[in-house]
Amino acid sequence: MTYQRVLLLGLISALLCGARADGQLVTNGDFETGDLTGWTIEDLGPSVIANGTFGIVSFGNFFYRAGADDLGVVSQSIDVSANATAIDAGQMVGNLTGALGSWENTDITTVTATFLDINDIDLGSTISISALDNPELNTGPVLGLTAPGNQESANGLIPVNTRTVVIRISTPRIGGVDNDGYVDDIQFELTAIPEPTSLSIMALLGTGFMFRRRKRIL
Repeated sequence: MTYQRVLLLGLISALLCGARADGQLVTNGDFETGDLTGWTIEDLGPSVIANGTFGIVSFGNFFYRAGADDLGVVSQSIDVSANATAIDAGQMVGNLTGALGSWENTDITTVTATFLDINDIDLGSTISISALDNPELNTGPVLGLTAPGNQESANGLIPVNTRTVVIRISTPRIGGVDNDGYVDDIQFELTAIPEPTSLSIMALLGTGFMFRRRKRIL
């Protein structure tokens, strides 16, 4: 085996290892503990209720309800310092997903990922999803958070120097006596992406290797 081929195979192996994904990082994002374990209540009112309450279908046995107050907010902090090298190289992408719904599209839930540095200073970048314009949960044969129209996702590059990601669920009450924002299956994942220069090197080495092999055949 030639030196060039050994080097090429080594680069491929390194990049495949680098393009890994960290699985679901949110604690109790599906609320299947039956309570708000893993979440910090910032504004009183949010709770976890059973699948089928108000006729709403969720993915598991429970889902999140914003409550009855003017503002329902819960949050949790995720330590991502183990990924510092890839983050600071600009090679880490975050993906935020969740099922979001509102009773009459009035009390609209937003889920936001905020990024903090080692000193807990906000780096000024966010990834967010919202229930705005999602199917209303008070109409239709199945009032489901599981309906495709209630599935939201967004992704973006993790800012350099990020060490903590804060996931926050926020629902302001706009109308009625209840805060009718509902949430299920919140997930946040990190994926490391290969460095562009490494991909270029791989392409060059691969071209050179193929050229040499073809030349020997000729």
